[in-house]
Amino acid sequence: MGNKIQNFFSRWLPKRTNFVPINAAGLFLLGDTGIGMMDFGSLIFNNITDLVTDLVNDTILFFEGGDRDLFREFDTFVKLYGDSVLSMIYEYGYVVVGQNEFSNRFFLMQPLEFRFVDKPRGLKVVPEIPNTICHVLFSQKYFEKQASHKQLLNPILRYLNNILNGSNTIAERLGNLIVISPKQPATMAMPVVMDEGTRTDIEDRLGKGYGSMPSQRQALILNKPVDISPIGLSASDRESLNKARFCIEIIIDAIKVPASQVAVLQAAGGKSSLSNGGEIREGDSLRFATYERMFNQIFMNWAEIMGLRINYEISNKPKLEKTEI
Repeated sequence: MGNKIQNFFSRWLPKRTNFVPINAAGLFLLGDTGIGMMDFGSLIFNNITDLVTDLVNDTILFFEGGDRDLFREFDTFVKLYGDSVLSMIYEYGYVVVGQNEFSNRFFLMQPLEFRFVDKPRGLKVVPEIPNTICHVLFSQKYFEKQASHKQLLNPILRYLNNILNGSNTIAERLGNLIVISPKQPATMAMPVVMDEGTRTDIEDRLGKGYGSMPSQRQALILNKPVDISPIGLSASDRESLNKARFCIEIIIDAIKVPASQVAVLQAAGGKSSLSNGGEIREGDSLRFATYERMFNQIFMNWAEIMGLRINYEISNKPKLEKTEI
């Protein structure tokens, strides 16, 4: 009889394989962003946090006590959405998980599927879907600061965006500047002056037959010889690169991941990911330690609250070598 009731209600549960989540749909609607407005900071932040969150896929849970059916649903949820949960917690500080009262199935709730009710102790999450229990998972950082890792790093991310967008705008809009002027023979005292007809002809030929480079936007034609002082952008680019490295290192320090495994930082320093294998192996212990702290705070505490006794094992976890004194 219990299975019949569960099967009856399962027909009315929301089917989650035929729709695009709201957050992902917003990405499709954004389209191409204009020059000078690209979100480099979020891209680099997500790449750094992925070093931690991807380890969920290498984590195996073991049942040690409690409701075995509940554990089965919990294990399925961690396998399917564990990576997304940690990523959202890094970005927003918390995530709301729904649990069906009849099937115990867990699922990520979208913003329109719950609402907040103001209570003396804080905001209570109330589901908009019938027969659903809400679980709010949040990081220790959000509990202490009322802000996520990304929100706390917002000044650095904005500074990083300004640096990289500024460099990108210069390269895109200025490119290379061509200066054309008549050659002055050494034996002539009077300066050689280009007549207007010759100048117009050169401009016309440049406009029709030149411009194979996408960043080649400007040509300066002078009607008489002048002294030219070349303006090099390489020095400015090097300074921008140093500033960008400074911002990325702050993000790395906040997330607690090894700098040797951040590809963009290694590329900026002229290092190859194939040539620093020793540094990568040394940094693995820090990356796994950061992940385990996050996993214990989020999933292990949640399982304990629900009465589950579980353990876990991470495949490919580096073993610390014992040093004999």
